[in-house]
Amino acid sequence: MKRLIIFDFDGTIRQDIWNYREKLKILSELKEKGVVDEIKKEKYMRDEFIKNCNICQDTQELIKKLSENYTLVIFSMASNKYVKENLNKYNLLKYFKSFYSAKDDFNSEIKEKEHFQKIFDDFLCKPKEVLHIADNYGIDYISSELGCETILVDHCPIKKYSIKEIKEKIGNN
Repeated sequence: MKRLIIFDFDGTIRQDIWNYREKLKILSELKEKGVVDEIKKEKYMRDEFIKNCNICQDTQELIKKLSENYTLVIFSMASNKYVKENLNKYNLLKYFKSFYSAKDDFNSEIKEKEHFQKIFDDFLCKPKEVLHIADNYGIDYISSELGCETILVDHCPIKKYSIKEIKEKIGNN
């Protein structure tokens, strides 16, 4: 029986509604305004990114429903601050028990088996008691090598499952 659900964030919970060209346009505008301070640029880009992010209604409903019966955590390569700011925008922060960032918590640029094991240990769970919902096979499927069921979200036709299909899968257990 599943007890813990680990969500990835970017591409799984949060969807981009702006693209690379728009990011370049913003950077160009900052350059024209003479903004060269990297900290100011980073803050501006983060603010714009948060303003332009989207957490679709199906995803919001799924998080709320799952939180009734499961412990939810986020494990992302993004910073915890960034994740929390985005979730707060949609009033979803309260549904998550804990947040893990490869960068902030493990001083790593990638997710590794040891990181997942730490999360399992923190919640006293065996891998078979954990469901990992993510979007990137190459990065996120590593959890399955530890014995954790991993479901890849489909926000584009190349992936395996849509949020609606995950809701149906969870609802049928």
